[in-house]
Order: sequence, then C-alpha cells, then structure tokens
Amino acid sequence: MKRHFQSCSLFPVPCSLVYVLIVSSSTMVYSDENLSYKYGFHAVNAMLQDPNLRQALAISFGAIAGALSRYYLTLWFASRFGTSFPYGTFFINVSGCLGMGFFSTLAVEKVAIISPELRLMVATGFLGAYTTFSTYGLESLALMRGGNLLTATGYWFGSAILGVFSVQLGVIIARFCR
Repeated sequence: MKRHFQSCSLFPVPCSLVYVLIVSSSTMVYSDENLSYKYGFHAVNAMLQDPNLRQALAISFGAIAGALSRYYLTLWFASRFGTSFPYGTFFINVSGCLGMGFFSTLAVEKVAIISPELRLMVATGFLGAYTTFSTYGLESLALMRGGNLLTATGYWFGSAILGVFSVQLGVIIARFCR
C-alpha cells in the first residue's frame, strides 16, 4: 500500500504526522470509516477545518517550541554563567515579557491580518510554555492602563509573594506526605 506524503495547508508538516497527532492525542473521536485510506488525506484536511482542532494544534505546536526553547536556554545559561544565580530563568522571564508586549501590540494594533491560530500559537502556546511571567506582565500592564493601580499593585505583589510562599507550602506538604 503506497502512502502519500503531502503537506497540509495549515502547517508545514506531513499530513501523516498530523494524522498521528490527531488520532493519538485528540479527545475528538473519528471512526476508522471516516479516516480510511479510501478517503486519504481529505479526511484529515476536513478535520483541520474544525476551528477547535486547529486552535488546539496551534497551541500545542507553539508550546512544544516554547518549552524546548526554555529548556535549552536554561541549560546554555547554566553552562555559560554557572548556577549561583538563575540567569536562564531571569533572561527567559524578561525576554518573554518583551516578546509578549511586542507580539500582542503587533497583533492587535499593527497587523490585523494575523490569524487567530497564529496568535494562539505564539502568545498562548510558545510564550505560555516559554514563560508564564510574560502573561503576568501583560495582565499587570492592562490593569495599570485601565486605571486600576491598587488592583494592579495587589496582583503584582500578591502573585510574586504568594508564588514564593506557595512553593514553600508545596515543599512542606510533599515532605509531610512521605
């Protein structure tokens, strides 16, 4: 049985890879009858017309790239500058905030033709996996711009302080549960 290896129109990956991703990880169930070789990749392309599936795939592909970028940058910074200070995490948080500010402004104010899938891939997928600190920065700025300075300050300090305390609480609970 000869298999065709064509690219899908939405993502530059072989359709068979998209088929494997959809069938192995999707919560949507498609019968074998709809995905049979008789219909070939037309069935896969038809499934990609579902916006929920396209959005989930866009976020997933962005998250893979963001998580791997974070991992390898952290390793690089540790090998280059040592581990006495979390240089990698610091760089990732600052560069993620820069990226979030740039991309969100570009997508909303400058380039109206950026597709919803690309927005989700970059902002939610890539930057979300790269650093959640970028979302924290964006939301803090939105609160400040909205004139909610007290709320923004509470969110800003509360997230940082409660975040550190929550990590310590998690350590205590994990040690207690031994």
